[in-house]
Amino acid sequence: EKQRFSGEDAKLFAKCLNIKSMNLRYCTLYAAGAGIIGGMEHLKNLERVNLTGNCFESEGCKLMLESKIKTPYRFNISYCMIKSDGIKHLVNVRMAGVKYLNFKGNCLEAVGLKHFKSMRLKDLITLNLSSCGIGGEGFGHLAEIEMVFLKRLNLHSNHLSEHDSEAGFRKCKFPRLRYLILWCNHL
Repeated sequence: EKQRFSGEDAKLFAKCLNIKSMNLRYCTLYAAGAGIIGGMEHLKNLERVNLTGNCFESEGCKLMLESKIKTPYRFNISYCMIKSDGIKHLVNVRMAGVKYLNFKGNCLEAVGLKHFKSMRLKDLITLNLSSCGIGGEGFGHLAEIEMVFLKRLNLHSNHLSEHDSEAGFRKCKFPRLRYLILWCNHL
């Protein structure tokens, strides 16, 4: 059930110093909510953040950029209406240390994946980019990023062709990749 997250709710979080998991799925946070969460620097033990289904768009990503929150090791920001211009802002968010990253259902496209190169994702183990519309060009950008610990990559429903996947994997830098999900592509 969708709920509305307000400034009053944020004040409650201010009193909870030992939160390890924050699940704010479908809370209609919008951009302002991203700013509220970004300002919760007192949450030093935070390990998991789920922001699925909130409408951050580009403005919310700008506010996350100013975030002082400790980077969780598991970060889910799927279906948040983030487009390639929003990813450009997320590049500077402290992503070092994130091991599980889920961007499913955002309209990142190839341009957004170009910005991924600047994100510090070297510790990443699982990356979900399903239904992001990245296409062959985007997969080419992704393949250039060095993610030596990446074990699971989900590229489900991204309009990839057989040629795109072959070309991308020839230059990819994922030596530990074990699971590759390519369902619903043009292979």
